[in-house]
Amino acid sequence: MNKGFFNIIFVVISMLVGVLVMVSVLSSGSNEIGKLATYMSIGCFLLGVIKPSVAIYVLVILAGYSDLLKRFMVLGSSITDFDLVFVLSMSPLTLAGIVTHLFVSQVIYQQMRKVDLLRFVGCTIVLLAVGASALLGDGGVKSLRVVADYGAFIYLLYVLPILYPTKKDLLRYAKFAVIVFIPVAVYGIWQRLYGFADFELDYLATGLSIESRQLGQVGIRPFSTLNAASSLTIVMASCSMLSYILFRFKMIGVVLWISLQVLFTVACIMTFTRAGWVCLSIYPFVVIALRYRLTTIIGYMCVILTVGLVVCYSDWFLDNLHGWQHEISGDHGTSTQAMKVTTLYDRFLGFSNLKNPDNWQPFGVEQSHVPSEYRYEDPTFSHDMISRFIFKWGYVPATMLVCVVGVLLWKVHSVIFGMNDKLKKQTTLILGANCAVLFSLAAGSYVFQFPANVFLWIFTTLTLLFCTKYNEEGEGSYE
Repeated sequence: MNKGFFNIIFVVISMLVGVLVMVSVLSSGSNEIGKLATYMSIGCFLLGVIKPSVAIYVLVILAGYSDLLKRFMVLGSSITDFDLVFVLSMSPLTLAGIVTHLFVSQVIYQQMRKVDLLRFVGCTIVLLAVGASALLGDGGVKSLRVVADYGAFIYLLYVLPILYPTKKDLLRYAKFAVIVFIPVAVYGIWQRLYGFADFELDYLATGLSIESRQLGQVGIRPFSTLNAASSLTIVMASCSMLSYILFRFKMIGVVLWISLQVLFTVACIMTFTRAGWVCLSIYPFVVIALRYRLTTIIGYMCVILTVGLVVCYSDWFLDNLHGWQHEISGDHGTSTQAMKVTTLYDRFLGFSNLKNPDNWQPFGVEQSHVPSEYRYEDPTFSHDMISRFIFKWGYVPATMLVCVVGVLLWKVHSVIFGMNDKLKKQTTLILGANCAVLFSLAAGSYVFQFPANVFLWIFTTLTLLFCTKYNEEGEGSYE
């Protein structure tokens, strides 16, 4: 009787809250979608606090489709930065609610393990470092997004192992993510074939999206329901690799695997953004190389040698890139878009600037703020993660980061080489995907931007679980 009474009270209160929200949205005088996003952000946070096991699935759905709300804002009243803040904050607030619930519960019920505390402290240090960097930067909405992308979502490393303590559980969550992004892939292919919808063109015309640069270009680079083509290509590559992993663990059938593999690979190719192409291309070679000690050492030596050669011969590439594009693809058309060298030119310019001794300072050099059209005259210009980090933070933090990453990789490889063949094949499938998406850092920091970073941290958490729980039995049926 009491349970039925409380259910009735809950339904009545929910209806009243819904009516109040609707009235507030329609009578606010501001952008209706932005106002709705305000209430949705609050609701997402509360859901994370109350029911984290449900909110973590909502987070994946938001990863795939929250950017659509930004586009729908053009259908309402005028758009302000305040509206954008709440649209962009739904996913971080969802994760914040989950973290709040898990941390408080572990403290109250004294269930905090040492490894959980270490992950939480590590994630917090990263968040504080990114936040301090943003405060010292230009500020504004862009800085808030940087804090969320680079600092907040790393808490998935703390959240996922608690909610999914076994490898099989986390693989099921990854399977859900793959399914959620099927419509994203389909719509990306549709955009490439038939162009953007009218409301999307209106959205690009506002200048609120980085993809506004596509207006007036020959051909388009689809970004589907995500924020940019660079995010779409990384996400599609990640889903393609995950599809293969799920198939090898017998979590999907062969017909479904082939269908998903073709869908996500085609969607990745259709973005005409090379970062995803490279991820998919190197994945099988990385997986095979990581299984053996000698090939792993050779692989790392090849990466270091390649980076060194690119830096040394960057000026030669700068002198020849435009001529190569003209010879390969002519002046117009799809081939020109696929082989466009403008961004390659920018990256080689950043590598060339690495040869400038003045840019090698212990704690970074003062960044020049010049208009984009004069970027080639900027001695600190960079368009890749490597040179950008060295120019901004200096060689001392860069050396410390390399040492930390080196120690972690040493431990991971030591564990892998001590596994039996079956477990080694399992783990290298995951670690290979992790390395493949991280390889995109040579093209920029796209993999750390939402929603691509969700897949990065899923891969990373899976790698950690496979390396720390490799003695568990019955964790999947890989063959």
